[in-house]
Amino acid sequence: TYTNKTARGFLYKPVDFDSSKKYPVIIGYYENTMGNRGLELQGGASVPLGNFLQRGYLVFFPEVRHSLGEIATAAYDFVVSGAESIAQLPYVNSKRMGITGHSFGSYQTNFLVTQTNLFAAAVSNSGMSNLISDYGAINEFHRLPAASNEAGQTSIGATPWSRPDLYIKNSPIFYADKINTPLLLSHCQDPNVPLNNSIQLFMALRRLGRRVWLLTNNEKTHGGVQTMKKNNVNLVEQFFDHYLKDAPAPCWMLEGIPAKLRGVESRTESDSTGRTPGSGLVMENVKPFSEVHAAILNNPTEVTPDGKIEKIKQEVSTKITQPKQQPDETSF
Repeated sequence: TYTNKTARGFLYKPVDFDSSKKYPVIIGYYENTMGNRGLELQGGASVPLGNFLQRGYLVFFPEVRHSLGEIATAAYDFVVSGAESIAQLPYVNSKRMGITGHSFGSYQTNFLVTQTNLFAAAVSNSGMSNLISDYGAINEFHRLPAASNEAGQTSIGATPWSRPDLYIKNSPIFYADKINTPLLLSHCQDPNVPLNNSIQLFMALRRLGRRVWLLTNNEKTHGGVQTMKKNNVNLVEQFFDHYLKDAPAPCWMLEGIPAKLRGVESRTESDSTGRTPGSGLVMENVKPFSEVHAAILNNPTEVTPDGKIEKIKQEVSTKITQPKQQPDETSF
């Protein structure tokens, strides 16, 4: 890995594999991927990646290990270094690699696309995007995410008020503007990881004009297979086929499906005009409300390692504390 750790990975080859050809790759992972790869192939904890072996894909499971306070950066260390390693193989199409994960693996997916443009597409199923809002939740399993965030699976090792920098550092939502990879979010009425996690990331990316989709349903489950059955595994296959195999885009990717038609229309038919998915609200089209607002946008707040929120840069502070005294202007 990039941090000089020794890691393993399992690469599964598709049916009728031909070493003289180049194949697209789908990469799956979870905490301790080595112990979960069987479930991942069968879809017990994610999209049934074994299906993709029948569809002409390579499937790769890199090992992922993380330490206290470094859950997100560890995913980058293991997954991206693993992807770059297999990209050297002559039968791997390094321009057609996709990533996917469920639950904690989905959280890792959300973070990975904020850190690299290596992957051509990503699917995130029932994952976290904002550890700060998640900390204050009580889920329907009667568990407290705060405990997990401090000393459980998430392992931040601190509270948001003692180390806000770690919560921001490990929350994908705060780096949404760095995401360029087409992202398919799938999330039901999850009793373990609230749907709002995916809604927040979806709305942020729509605001930024990025290519993002959100599949939802009324099913109350955290299980990957149950979720994807309702959201239609075929949609995930169509999504990856479009970005990794240059298949025509299905109509649902081009036009969406209104909430009132959910379960009524699928729009899975392929578009015959050669269109590709467009973007959402583009940041550049939104005008600043005022000179102060524009300055704030150009000078973001920073968080120090000891958890202190720094003020925005001096030139902005001056404009805020010493505004021009003119009629109908508000002084801050």
